[in-house]
Order: sequence, then C-alpha cells, then structure tokens
Amino acid sequence: MEFLKTLLIIILIFLGIRIFFRMFGPAIMRYAMKKASDKMSKKFQQQYQSQQSNRQHTQEEAGKVSFDSHTKSTRKAKKQVGEYIDFEEID
Repeated sequence: MEFLKTLLIIILIFLGIRIFFRMFGPAIMRYAMKKASDKMSKKFQQQYQSQQSNRQHTQEEAGKVSFDSHTKSTRKAKKQVGEYIDFEEID
C-alpha cells in the first residue's frame, strides 16, 4: 500500500509541474528573453561607444607617425620523424 501511495504522489507532482510550466512557461521564457536581450543590448552599446572613442582618439593622432620594430624570429626546422618509404602498388 505504501508503494502505491508513493507512486501516486510522484505522478501527481509530475503532473502538477507539467501543468505549472504549461501555464506559466511562456511568461517565464518571455522574462528570461527580455533579460538576455537587455544584457546583450547593453554589451553592444558599450562596444559601440568604445569603438567611437577609439576612432576619435586615432583621428586626433592622424598626423603622427609611429614605427613598431619587430625582431625577426628564427624558426627552427621541425625534427624529421621516421623516414620516407617509396612503395609500389601490386596488382
């Protein structure tokens, strides 16, 4: 009898959760999407503003010439592993 009582409780909880999400799921999803879109729009706006400030900064320095010296790095040859064996296909 205890097993049936436990099984009935589990089924009722499952159905209750399912009904709850069917009724309130769309509202929860709209709220989550609104929060996400607000967060993304703020991020895009910050990126746009930083680009604009960088563009203004570079326009102020348009007459200046700068030279960045990079040292030439030498690459070491990769170690050859094994040897190449030429083969012929036999018919």
